[in-house]
Amino acid sequence: MDSLNDPPLKPCEKPCILVTGGAGYIGSNTVLELLLRGQQGELDDSTEGKAKLAWEVVVVDNLRSSKIDALIQAQQIARKKIHAFHKIDLLDKDALDKVFRLHPNIWGIIHFASAKSVAESLVNPLLYYNLNIGITLNLLNCVVESKKNIAFVFSSSACVYGSSLDEQQYDLNGADGAQGVTETCSTKPKSPYGRTKLYIEEIIRDVCYTQTKQHGVVLRSAILRYFNPVGAHSSGHLGEYNGTQEPANLVPIVTRLARRVKRAQATICHKSPFVKPFKIFGGDWPTPDGSPIRDFLHITDLAKSHVCALEFLTEVNQAITSTLEPWNCWTYNIGCGRGYSVKQVVEMVEKISGVQIPVEIHERRDGDVGIAISDSSKAEAELNWTTQKSLEDMCRDAWKFEMKYLEPLDEELWRLELIQLPVNDTTVSDDNNSLFAVAAEQ
Repeated sequence: MDSLNDPPLKPCEKPCILVTGGAGYIGSNTVLELLLRGQQGELDDSTEGKAKLAWEVVVVDNLRSSKIDALIQAQQIARKKIHAFHKIDLLDKDALDKVFRLHPNIWGIIHFASAKSVAESLVNPLLYYNLNIGITLNLLNCVVESKKNIAFVFSSSACVYGSSLDEQQYDLNGADGAQGVTETCSTKPKSPYGRTKLYIEEIIRDVCYTQTKQHGVVLRSAILRYFNPVGAHSSGHLGEYNGTQEPANLVPIVTRLARRVKRAQATICHKSPFVKPFKIFGGDWPTPDGSPIRDFLHITDLAKSHVCALEFLTEVNQAITSTLEPWNCWTYNIGCGRGYSVKQVVEMVEKISGVQIPVEIHERRDGDVGIAISDSSKAEAELNWTTQKSLEDMCRDAWKFEMKYLEPLDEELWRLELIQLPVNDTTVSDDNNSLFAVAAEQ
């Protein structure tokens, strides 16, 4: 389980699920769930005794922003190997064509591969339009050329709602909690990244329509709009691999800061240029504690939603044709349906780690919203999916991953820091890159 299978030399007739970007944070956790759930002949109590689908998993990834370690860990946890790994650039249509030729029985695709930094997309929008839309067009062209019935799950984002989140009315004190954003909410993305997700959604709908109506080939698609995925697998071995790079999302920033505070307290030098206050942007939002509220979702719950979506699309092909939405394409919010504030997240990490995290309140940033909470009742009803993990689970598993995997990567940096830092140094830099992403910008 400590290596990946090479691509086959001859066409393989086994039924396969193709996962693009499968070595990334969400992709690798979903690969794990596919490995766990794809055993032939097993029965699944949650689907009333129906046999699970049998499948092998094929992963494509260029590894530019991901690590092969994630797939190795997924195999080790599942105790099952990925059928094949292809290191290719999805902008290379010829390389992707070869993947489809070598795996002619691809019946399901989960499409994660994309550039995903909102900030970067604002600086370099053409990169995002060329990359995100380009690789999706290549993938859909391969699907159409295969002339097969394929279930297609697309990794979208709640950031397609954009400025509509500012207009949403929430009753945080209601008996049933805040009423979140539904799939019918207007889509008004604020960034090129968000617009690429929205444009790809429309492209998928158009392809589903033409394939069904004009060619008799049924392409069925589920579009999953995530809110804020966080955490790691409960083993602590599969999470958000940032390595020695500074993380950009809330929970990894806070867990890494907590670990560095803990390390600094254990040394003779209690000051460190690595230990800088966590920045909360805005302390006067219309929330109970003044900090922004987001709908956080455990990565394992999110990963399982993709398996549920694949199974749903297969059932639709077999029996549920009366419930078809236009163009054979379904759209779902994927979130917990409840919000937690940034301060609550910090407090939970403090509780789990046992250290106090330094915090600074800064002015609001342009483009941020105060509250973003999903209504995921449609996914619960139609996909037979629901969240199982709490905020405490999310933070505890993220902390496990931080301590098991990421702490050793920091050892050399910490050693060099202690050599270079005077004992009486009290300097604290303001440049900590502790940016809190707006709703679903991760």
